[in-house]
Amino acid sequence: MEAETSGRTGRASLVLEEAWQAESIRDEIELFAFIRGPEGTFAPNLVVTVNPFGGNIDEFLDHAVHGLTTSLQKPYLFDVRVWDRHPSSNGTDPYQPVDDVDVRQMSRTIGYTHESPQTGATLRSTEWLFIESGLAVQVTGTTTTAQWPVFSRTLETMARSVATTTEGAK
Repeated sequence: MEAETSGRTGRASLVLEEAWQAESIRDEIELFAFIRGPEGTFAPNLVVTVNPFGGNIDEFLDHAVHGLTTSLQKPYLFDVRVWDRHPSSNGTDPYQPVDDVDVRQMSRTIGYTHESPQTGATLRSTEWLFIESGLAVQVTGTTTTAQWPVFSRTLETMARSVATTTEGAK
C-alpha cells in the first residue's frame, strides 16, 4: 500500500511505494526512503534534498554534475537528458511538448555509476532534478548495479511523486 510522507522540514513530500520506509538521517536531507533487504546487502534508497534556488534548470544541472564529479569515488556519467516529470497519458512521444508550457524543460536526469566508499562495490544512481516553488529539488535513487533492473521503475515512480509544499522557499 502506498503512503504519502512529508520531509523533515515539510518543504516536500513523496509517495512511498509498498514496503519502503522513510527516516531522518541528516539535516541537509529532506527525505530518505529505503527498502530493507537481507542482512548485509545494500538497501536501495531514494534521497531528496531541497534548497532555495533562483537560477534556471541548466545552472542547477551544472551544479549537480560538478558535485557528482568532484565528490564521488570513480564517477562515470553515462546519461544526461531532459526528464519528463509528468508524462502524458495519451501515448505521445515523451520528448515532444504536450502544451505551450513544456514542463519537461524544467526537469533533467543524470544517470551514473560510482564506487561505494564503504565497500568498494559499484553503485548505480540516477539524479532527477527539477525546480518548483523557488526550490531546487534533487532526488537521488541508488542501488547496486545488479539491483537496478529490479528497482529502477519504482525509484522513478517515487521521484515523480515528489512535490514541494505551497510554502516553497519561505
